Amino acid sequence: MNLNEKNLDELKILILTGELSFIDIVNITELINKIKNLKINCIVKKIPIQIAAFINQFHVRKLWSSLSTLEKKSYSFILLPGFINWDTTELSNELDIPIYKGTKFASDLFELITQIRSINLSHTHSADIILKKSYIDNLNSHINQLKNKYELGNLDELNENYLEFENVNGEKIYVSSEFPPLIFAEIVNAPKMGNREILETVEYYINSGADVIDIGTLYNIDNTKFIKEIIPLIKKNYDIFVSIDSLNINDIIAAIESGADFILSIDKGNINDFLSYSKSNKISKDLGLVLIPLDESHTPLGNADEKADFLIELGIKLIKNNFSNLFYDALLQTPIKPGFLNSIYDYIILHDRITALKGVKYPLFMGFNNVTELIDADSSGILALLSLIAAELDVGGILVTEYSNKSVGVINETKKAINLAYLSKISKMPPINLGLNSFITKNKLKSLQYNDSISLTINAENIENIKNLPSHIENLINRPYSSEFDKTGFFKIYSNHKKGIIEVVFYPSNYTKRILNISGPILINGKSAKKIFNVIMNLNLITKLDHAFYIGSELTKAEMALKFHFNYLQEV
Repeated sequence: MNLNEKNLDELKILILTGELSFIDIVNITELINKIKNLKINCIVKKIPIQIAAFINQFHVRKLWSSLSTLEKKSYSFILLPGFINWDTTELSNELDIPIYKGTKFASDLFELITQIRSINLSHTHSADIILKKSYIDNLNSHINQLKNKYELGNLDELNENYLEFENVNGEKIYVSSEFPPLIFAEIVNAPKMGNREILETVEYYINSGADVIDIGTLYNIDNTKFIKEIIPLIKKNYDIFVSIDSLNINDIIAAIESGADFILSIDKGNINDFLSYSKSNKISKDLGLVLIPLDESHTPLGNADEKADFLIELGIKLIKNNFSNLFYDALLQTPIKPGFLNSIYDYIILHDRITALKGVKYPLFMGFNNVTELIDADSSGILALLSLIAAELDVGGILVTEYSNKSVGVINETKKAINLAYLSKISKMPPINLGLNSFITKNKLKSLQYNDSISLTINAENIENIKNLPSHIENLINRPYSSEFDKTGFFKIYSNHKKGIIEVVFYPSNYTKRILNISGPILINGKSAKKIFNVIMNLNLITKLDHAFYIGSELTKAEMALKFHFNYLQEV
């Protein structure tokens, strides 16, 4: 439902909730009702059930029948909790009033209601999903409008050089301070991998949000044969830009001749060879080039001013040879040693210098991997801050890696962080309460606390020292308990991050082989721990209660590992 289409001057929303969340919902709606320009009046009514997710058709029908005809006619629609698991369409038709699913959590309700006229509410999906999708759609709409402006050439106010690329579908891809940066996802040490593994990695990277697949080469080794094979193979299987990550001129030439779209990187040690090759061979002037501050021997330069002058000099040299798709990379450094803060200062000086000089302002390039790979800390918060810094510096390209075990999921986390930073930038607002976030493990929800009258408290962490318990309860708690193997067989559980699924291998006993008429292990896979557990139970692969608890616990951990991008090892 898009409420804009109804042209309603004022909305009156009937919100139904349970006993536990009633006060929180009332407090939120009181704030909403005070915002006069919203022209929204929320009425909250309590269903006599503790957990709002358990509200069913009977509850809604009974409450609705208790209202007067006049009150019924005053409501625009009914909003139910997002956690309800039934389709509201049939009841909506029966009661002759639109009934929609709201957000799953009370903390998101304010955001939903304040933007409800521009959101298509659903009978079947919670508003959280729709709300998030609407922000992504709005971002994409903004980008498409910018693309139209660039294609029409209406850029008189733009005091910078923008980059223009064309993908295999003929779609124009622009890079400038007005667009979100491209994500370059590096396959580190690619020549050590087989073609199948590389293609699986490419697909995983694309699904994670990569715009460019960067082929990481091996140092001091002839990579040319590998490059000439792998770039055409990737392009044959996927519609994706490809870059080569090497300073070796032979690698660079091999990549160009194989159809690479970007070169990482050009420095003083290879620029002359590159230009010499370009004069005697046909090279697309759309080729993207990343310039880095390394001297003839590929050694980093010193201070920020020296780096800025050096990169601008390289840029001018390439511009004079008709190369215009340039990125400047001041080289982001590891914290403490050699020093993150100094490298950020390098970027600030470079940004200010190219902004002040006419004709040399090209997008910056930033490699996040020197930070994420070299800090033993959760990556999502680090990436959020780096992406916001990149947005302020008008960075047009970001390089990320998933080289170490701790960096699993970094590409997807970078995509989320970039969306947050870009929305913040175009909204000209701090990156909070914008509708998008880059949370992975944390959130802004308020934990619920019980308020029931308790008859007995048992501290499970200190069973041995519990006193004053009724004797029959104490006897039950202290009774000997031994775990035995389940006669059906045993399970091994894995989380496959590249495929985004849980994989469960069941090794049947001879007893189960006879019952199911199978000869060996069974593979059960999927994204949901609950759905996998249902299959296991339906096949009668578990007969013991403690075994069921153990498998349920491990499946949940495996699912959390996929969701939160950590590595899972089954506890045995």
